[in-house]
Amino acid sequence: MAIAVAAIPLVLGTSLPAPAQKRLEGVFDGHRIIYPQSSIPRFGRLHTNYFFVDSDKPAAVPASGAETPGSLACVYNLVSGPSGCQVATSTNVPTGGWGAIALVEAGAYPTAAADLAAFSAYYGIPPADLTVVWVNNQEPPVYSDWRFEQALDIEWAHAMAPQAKIFWWNRRLVRRSANPIRSGARCSWRRSLSPGLAEAR
Repeated sequence: MAIAVAAIPLVLGTSLPAPAQKRLEGVFDGHRIIYPQSSIPRFGRLHTNYFFVDSDKPAAVPASGAETPGSLACVYNLVSGPSGCQVATSTNVPTGGWGAIALVEAGAYPTAAADLAAFSAYYGIPPADLTVVWVNNQEPPVYSDWRFEQALDIEWAHAMAPQAKIFWWNRRLVRRSANPIRSGARCSWRRSLSPGLAEAR
């Protein structure tokens, strides 16, 4: 199932979370913008960093005009593409990447591997090499609004560097923590997609 957000993750879970009770909505360039409760910054709390455009309801396929791995890769000069990197004609997807990408996320995402496989198949990206690690060997709870953030992080990291191995650390949502990454794997690139309290320290 596709979700209409700034970049489109595929979330196949059988039970999608209900929209957050407290959220912000606005209009930009004629489009309805919806910020879920988890993306509203609050002092001393971590938050996600995504929003929905026009609807927060699941759709069978990405909305027309939504960015694709090919169009974003064209914008970032990872592939050759048409002038202006138009979504409809930017069809080349990245084939590179090396080493590893480390992602640290809050909460469990039980369908992550299946959703990543569906995303990769939909866009013609090679299958991912995903390793899920539970910090302290304890499976964290599922934080429903965080699943979309997790999907964006995992799927788009893989889309931009499909040959890189992805280490995905899952932990409980905590106020402050030490860096749990101690693998020694070399990373293709490092960039926080959603800086929060713990990541900023």
